[in-house]
Amino acid sequence: MINDFPSIPVQSGTPYFMGKNALVKFSGGEAAMGPETFWLVDKDNKTLRPFESQAALENAFGEGLEQAMQNVVTMTSPTVDDSGSITEGVFREYNILDPDYSIKEDGSTKKLHFSSSQLKKRYGKPIDMNAEGLASEAVDGFLSLLSQKEVETGITAHFVNQLKQDNSLMAFYISAMAYGEYTLNDVFTDISRRFKRENKKTPEEMA
Repeated sequence: MINDFPSIPVQSGTPYFMGKNALVKFSGGEAAMGPETFWLVDKDNKTLRPFESQAALENAFGEGLEQAMQNVVTMTSPTVDDSGSITEGVFREYNILDPDYSIKEDGSTKKLHFSSSQLKKRYGKPIDMNAEGLASEAVDGFLSLLSQKEVETGITAHFVNQLKQDNSLMAFYISAMAYGEYTLNDVFTDISRRFKRENKKTPEEMA
């Protein structure tokens, strides 16, 4: 039975990582965090993303489901702050994603541009999730536009798309705009500098 796993305190429990991911569930607490919900842990962006249903879990792992179930660790529900970040234990500073970001039965998920744990530099200001959301939308829209303006800017769409995959850089741009009075012009200046520096590399450096 997939629910027959021992409960391990979050302070001392160690999730079993398969590459960058682990599969966990919580023994109690809020309904959305309770024992019927499985969570996919991502070590890279420090998030815990819920599965929408048992069917979503089964579809995600397919033939590997049995092995995945053998590696599930059941943990006590963690303490979470207002931004969704876990404040203690082995998942300290990981971000619990809400149901909007759940893994659906068809395998789709809502794209996460960054997690709260990736926004460490807030320039000493209080967390403002609305400002972060607006900054995220602005950066994403600007980069999409920039990737269509190769002729005008000289910056290739390929290079822009590479930058969009850099979660740490995206988190920096978003944080700087939300809290540090950074503007889209500043973002463009930084991207231009990075592009020029990249294209000055020798073939050996780029290898």
